Amino acid sequence: MVIEKTPRLGKEVALKALKEWGQPKSRLTHLIFCSTAGVDMPGCDYQLTKMLGLNSSINRIMIYQQGCYVGGIVLRIAIDVVKNKKLISASQTLVLNSENAMALHLREEGLTFHLLKDVPILISNNTEDILVDAFKPLNINDWNSLFYITHPGGRAILDGVEKKLGLDKDKMKESQYVLSEYGNLTVDNDNGGNIVGGGNGSGIINGGRVKATIEVVRVSEPWWGW
Repeated sequence: MVIEKTPRLGKEVALKALKEWGQPKSRLTHLIFCSTAGVDMPGCDYQLTKMLGLNSSINRIMIYQQGCYVGGIVLRIAIDVVKNKKLISASQTLVLNSENAMALHLREEGLTFHLLKDVPILISNNTEDILVDAFKPLNINDWNSLFYITHPGGRAILDGVEKKLGLDKDKMKESQYVLSEYGNLTVDNDNGGNIVGGGNGSGIINGGRVKATIEVVRVSEPWWGW
């Protein structure tokens, strides 16, 4: 019941805030959602995005189980988003038609995870459009000129992205190595900084999560010097 009702409560609050703000919801760039009750994925952030009809590329942050002080955390993050001058850029996109592609539920029987066989296709078919949006301001469209730190979510995903982008075989070698040695770590990875870069020194850190959300962070070498 909590998992079902929490996003609805969030919708009521969001609609009141939008009315007070007086601006169209199309101008929203970030959605930060917190809840101390219930853990489910796709989470409340996705459910609220769908309920409000927000842009699929809105940047979402979901915070669970942080106790009584979570309201302060959310406000602090929101203030940082507004005030910070970005030295790098990041984007997040919901993949269309991926409603049931990946799901994680915490129930009495424990943590369950569901994954459809179409996930590699969904991710590989949508990655290039996201890269176009991310690197258009830099006039970069040669994907082999970038370095990649890609979530090792499976051989089919890595091979699919490599093929779709027409990448050289060495571009995914870091992720292929981590996958072969450690398996799916469920996070983006770097095994020590041996990044294969291009002449422009730019690249991406990317990964997917439940409801096939693709995260892309555009960085410049050396990325470890932030």
